[in-house]
Amino acid sequence: MIRRPHRRDGYTILELMVVMIIILIIGALVGPSLLGFWSNNRTKAAVDTVTARMADARGAAISQGRAYRVCVSPDGTQVRVCPDESEPSEQLTTDQTTKEVWQQDPLPKGVVVSSMSSSSTAQAADGWTTLVVFSPDGTCTEDSQFEVAEPATPDVTPMLVYVRAMTGVWTVNAANTANAAGPMGGTTTSGMQP
Repeated sequence: MIRRPHRRDGYTILELMVVMIIILIIGALVGPSLLGFWSNNRTKAAVDTVTARMADARGAAISQGRAYRVCVSPDGTQVRVCPDESEPSEQLTTDQTTKEVWQQDPLPKGVVVSSMSSSSTAQAADGWTTLVVFSPDGTCTEDSQFEVAEPATPDVTPMLVYVRAMTGVWTVNAANTANAAGPMGGTTTSGMQP
């Protein structure tokens, strides 16, 4: 009769500890970069929301032949598009034409928009700040620059949006790129031409 050697079932404590240490090391290396990646995506999503609302405002201004503005809430967490002659705090009523574009969107959690323009920034009685006003010909009333950032996450690079008055075209840059190359340097996104 041949005896087979005894087979053990399971793993030893030492083997489990080695595997757990390897998992912890990998997690420590990959974890911070994943957190930064997710945070940066929130900033980019906010920039996409703001630029989409600017495209809506510019398109409505051109198609309707009247000025439209893009406003930001007092806390910088919401963006609104409305006709320029109306107060940003007004709501769409049934007697307004259905052709008017009134749109308000929240930004991703933790992301805020703040105006950086040195020129006069209009502020409504309820605190909404006008970022840019598009004229019926697709241009803007003045150059505008604003920042989209996550103040609670300092390792995420803020994004700067620069709107050129003469053309109504905007550019989006990382804050450090725009500061080094000027407002038009390092273009990543721009508005459409009429």
